[in-house]
Amino acid sequence: MGENDVGRRIREVRAWRGLSLRATAELTGITHGYLAQLERGEKPVKNRQLLEALARTLRVSPR
Repeated sequence: MGENDVGRRIREVRAWRGLSLRATAELTGITHGYLAQLERGEKPVKNRQLLEALARTLRVSPR
């Protein structure tokens, strides 16, 4: 899965869960601006801990 695919998938799951960008970012411990950049594919998810935190927030597997 490419970097843009990860961001797109984060956005899809977030929307499916009914979470706002701001709420998801707060629950994950990052800024909403940074999360928006991740979702648009402008920044890659390089940190495994960040990926795991997003997965916990979105209630999905971090694979």
